[in-house]
Amino acid sequence: MPPKKKLKLSSPSGKTQALASGEDTIMVASNIKDVHEFQLMLEKWIDTVHNLRHHTGPCTAAPPVKPSEVLPGQYDWPVCQGGTLKDIAQRAWGDRDRLLTCSAKMLHAAGLLPSEDEWPPAPGAIFQTSVLCWCFSDCSFWRGAAIGMAEVVGTAKSMALTRFREGEQMAVRLPPDASSAVDANQCAVGTLFFADGSQKMLAAFSTWLAVLSLWEDHKDALQVPGVQSMLASFLAIPTSVKGSVDNSNTLEAAISRIVKQNLDAKVLPVSSFQWSSVLRSVGHDVSLDQALQLYNGHPDVMAHDDSGAGSITLDNRKKQAVQNFYEKTSPEALQVVLNSTHDIAFSLGCYGENFALCNFAFMGSSANLSSSDAADLSMHPFDKEAFMSIAIRDWRLPMTAEAQVLFFMRVKAQFDRATTGIPVNQKKKYRMSSEELMKVRNTCVLFQQCFHFLLTQAGADAETWRAAFIQGADEDWKVLLEARPSKMAMSMLASVEDRARQQLLHREASAMQDVEEQRQEVIKAEWSLFQKSLEKDQQTLQQASDAPRRVRSLQHARLVEHRNQQAADGLKAAKGYQETYLRIVKLDKMELATGQISKMKLHIAKECRCAYEDVCLLGFCDLNVPWARTQAVCNALCKGISMINSDGKGMNNATLLLLPDLPKDKNPRGLYDEEKQVFEELFALKQHVETRFVENFSREKKSEAKSNARRFSSGRLVTAAENYEDNVWLQGELALHGRPVGLREQEAGAPTCLLPKQAELLLPESGSVNADLRLSDRPRPSPEQTAAQKGVERIKTLVDACIRGVSLPGPVLLVNLTGYVEEVGTAVGLPSVFSRALGLRLRGRMGGEGLEGFHYQKLYYLSLHNIDKEAAWPYANSRMAREIMDAWLDKKLSHAGLSYDDSSAGLSDQELKGIPGAGVLKSPDTLKLEVTVRNGTVIEIHPDQVKKWSQTAFADEFSKLAESHSSKFKDVLKPVLASSSSSSSQAAATVDEGSTVNPETEDSSASPSLSLKTWETYDSLHGEDEIKHRCVSEIVGVDLLKSKAGHFYLISEKGKVLPKHSIIGGFGTGKYVPATDAADGVQLKWNEGDKTIIQVDMAGLVPANTGFECMTLYRYLLLLEKQKKVTRYELSYTKCTRAPSSDGDLADSFQVEIAEPFKYKTMPDVDRTLSCKSFFHDLISAVDKSDAAQAVFRWRFERVHALTKIQKPYVALSAAIKLNPGQPVRLSKAD
Repeated sequence: MPPKKKLKLSSPSGKTQALASGEDTIMVASNIKDVHEFQLMLEKWIDTVHNLRHHTGPCTAAPPVKPSEVLPGQYDWPVCQGGTLKDIAQRAWGDRDRLLTCSAKMLHAAGLLPSEDEWPPAPGAIFQTSVLCWCFSDCSFWRGAAIGMAEVVGTAKSMALTRFREGEQMAVRLPPDASSAVDANQCAVGTLFFADGSQKMLAAFSTWLAVLSLWEDHKDALQVPGVQSMLASFLAIPTSVKGSVDNSNTLEAAISRIVKQNLDAKVLPVSSFQWSSVLRSVGHDVSLDQALQLYNGHPDVMAHDDSGAGSITLDNRKKQAVQNFYEKTSPEALQVVLNSTHDIAFSLGCYGENFALCNFAFMGSSANLSSSDAADLSMHPFDKEAFMSIAIRDWRLPMTAEAQVLFFMRVKAQFDRATTGIPVNQKKKYRMSSEELMKVRNTCVLFQQCFHFLLTQAGADAETWRAAFIQGADEDWKVLLEARPSKMAMSMLASVEDRARQQLLHREASAMQDVEEQRQEVIKAEWSLFQKSLEKDQQTLQQASDAPRRVRSLQHARLVEHRNQQAADGLKAAKGYQETYLRIVKLDKMELATGQISKMKLHIAKECRCAYEDVCLLGFCDLNVPWARTQAVCNALCKGISMINSDGKGMNNATLLLLPDLPKDKNPRGLYDEEKQVFEELFALKQHVETRFVENFSREKKSEAKSNARRFSSGRLVTAAENYEDNVWLQGELALHGRPVGLREQEAGAPTCLLPKQAELLLPESGSVNADLRLSDRPRPSPEQTAAQKGVERIKTLVDACIRGVSLPGPVLLVNLTGYVEEVGTAVGLPSVFSRALGLRLRGRMGGEGLEGFHYQKLYYLSLHNIDKEAAWPYANSRMAREIMDAWLDKKLSHAGLSYDDSSAGLSDQELKGIPGAGVLKSPDTLKLEVTVRNGTVIEIHPDQVKKWSQTAFADEFSKLAESHSSKFKDVLKPVLASSSSSSSQAAATVDEGSTVNPETEDSSASPSLSLKTWETYDSLHGEDEIKHRCVSEIVGVDLLKSKAGHFYLISEKGKVLPKHSIIGGFGTGKYVPATDAADGVQLKWNEGDKTIIQVDMAGLVPANTGFECMTLYRYLLLLEKQKKVTRYELSYTKCTRAPSSDGDLADSFQVEIAEPFKYKTMPDVDRTLSCKSFFHDLISAVDKSDAAQAVFRWRFERVHALTKIQKPYVALSAAIKLNPGQPVRLSKAD
């Protein structure tokens, strides 16, 4: 094809300066000394490339290098894959654009071409053409058939050392459609491409390719005259036209070319193989008979005699040879023959015309052999050895395409070995005879028939065996061919018999070993399955044991959510109930009390449908409350008593006046003078105060020995002085007996009221979470506050004794002039949060000695707050609202049709099914166990599994698994199965107040041991880090050490293990300031959310518990929800809400974050001796960096406002620590 590059064609009539320059430099190398080193390198290159003809293979990607430098298969273009010189020439002409471009570039560098774009050089007197004008394709006629490739190599090396022989003229046949013309002297004019080249042109072209491969590394050599003369000789090859032939791709053109070639050669130079190649090159299906008819009918063929040496007619013998190659040879086998012609001509090679006449060498032929029964007696496979059957038809040995390729390759390989070193023109004497070819043919067919069996038995070694067979290693197959057994096995081949026997024995041993290994693998698989099944069972047991907690957790979350949903109804019911029955009013002055009492009486009269005058008043005034004993307040209270007793019908009204228990410090005569002053004021207001009564109290046994305070109190039942004999209240038990009277006093003694513990006393404070923080450990109530709170039971007993025995005309309004913390209101109307006793209104009708008395639902309450200061009034009002709301949530009261309904707060069966393991709460039979079995409340490994694994190699591992199962899972379901006897799953899911730890959000396991530095003695530590302070810690027997370098240590004289979260000290006195304050302080933060550790004053949750406990914020809030029915989570400086939960997510949690950034600023008293309470005041940063200690804030629950207020921070251990006797342990981090 024409080159893609636009090349300029010079005029045929003149010479360019380039050719003139080249002719001036032409010299003949008359002496070897004139040969340049570059020409010697060309000679070496040609030898090296020729030696690659037996190493052809796929080209690998590699940098372009010269063939003499690396292994075969990694060369530059056009050598690439190696092969013969003809292979390389064909590869170069396959890319003519690249060939012409590289040649022009090289000639321009040599100064023989003015420009790379001008090609070819101008012609001379007679037409001169270049070495690049000949094609060497396989379909061309190979003229000069008697010359071999070795001769080509010798010619090429000679040309490289000298030049193309000067004056030698080449003859060429031109196609009739060529663009050139022929002059009068029969010379070609203006042509660029000729049809086919000769052996000499192949040698010249090989030398040209050597120059193209090496010149770029030796550019200076192109300027040497001898090298330039050599190059110029290849560009000026005289060429004449010998004849013309049609070069088209038609059958007639191909036959004409064959005829022309035969006429020139006279002795049939076109071989049968060439005939086949030419006919195949036509490009469409061609009948051999048609081709031969055209040939024999050609005029030039018919012009010669039909017989004799000069005849070129094809007879039947020649026809058979052509037919064998054309119709009975596979393309792969043809390629083998074609490759052999690249190194030596077909007529001189291993095949030749005699081979073409051997019909048995071509496809479709057979040997017509048969199997021998006697051979089966001596040649047979080993027992259990793999074999292949060779049927009778297989011993006919039909020639297949694969067998033919193998046969052709075997013939060529044997010929190459036999003719090594033999001259080319004598090699054909060493061809195999027909008998030898027949034997080799049968052996090759037999090998190919068995080759697939070899692949299955020998694998990749079969290809190695095949390569050796091609090289002549066929002794085993000759024996097999001679015997012709009906079966073939590897042991029947003599060369591998011993190895086959060993392989068979090895295979049998391997099979037995495989069986054992398979058995062991099965056991291992069963053991693995058992482990997984046991692990799955244990997981099921764990889920089942955790199911009650999960049910409780979800049920509790639903209950809290339900409370929030009904909060509006609860608030409405609480306000209505309080307005109706337990009204609390703030008065600016006592004179306004009459109006509030009248409003309440009107409301009661309407409520009870009675006359206004029938509403009886019972006042209550306790002079023990704070601020009640000043002169002005005392006078106001006396006026209030007078207003109560004088309202309406005076005979229906009275007031309980409780006298002070403790005298004032400024009063020298004590209580006598104070009581006298009160009585005189009441006398002045015309009140009767002579009806006395007393109360008896008792304390817990532990408190009896600690207190010497008096255990009684006194009071007066005050009535109006006018007609006081007719007052109905003076007929009651309290008025008649002067004290409450109990049943069977001779046996049980006089009734006494149990005084509350100090931790149960209420101290009025602000309703803001950030006010009244009370940073001290636990503030103590004043004597007045203690005397004013004698318990709800005392109020109930007193009111009960006052009413019992009185015939009242109507409902009773209890008017409290000293409300304080509303103990009276709680006793009258509500079940106390701090006591399990019901309020008086909730008791119903009073009973006594077989008679029915006053119905307490006719008892109403009005509290008038006039003497309270600061936060006392809001505190009292909040307490009453809180008591009412809690009673409503406990379903102990309802109002206006509003009652708390938690029927929809439970869990449905569908929801219970969604909880893993919850089915065990209904029935233990729902447990799906695989390798364990339930025996009562005990879960054991199945006895069959125990028997099985105790007798295997896994016995030790099984023993460990069984021991682990017994210790961890055997009794894990005992509590669950014990409670599952109840038919109701909800009963099994009852909330346990003591079970507050959620394993999903609270880490109750032991922390990993810390790597803490320990010193052998105190002195060794003191010598290394001087100790400046030592004091006892919060833990008995453990001391705190502080060094001058700012480190802190623990030391104990006895060995101790300190639990996790143990408090060891504090930061001392201080206050909370904004986080922006410049002073150093302990920052309040929730780094771990609701998993953050806090310290809780338990007295706010359980008054009987006066201790402090460390827990997570989650557990604390859960306690508030369960025990205090909290639905709003208010903490100092913190925003906290319950995280939303879904049916699929059973893990409840809280979202907590800082609302106002504050920190605790320490304010130590330097004059006081350092103690553990203030030990860490200057170690804030060290505590913050420590891995063993952490700052923990103390919180207290304010019961009335339901708030959680912060207190001081303390220092707690982050992990359990072991102390050895007398060995200090550093808790702070090293510098």
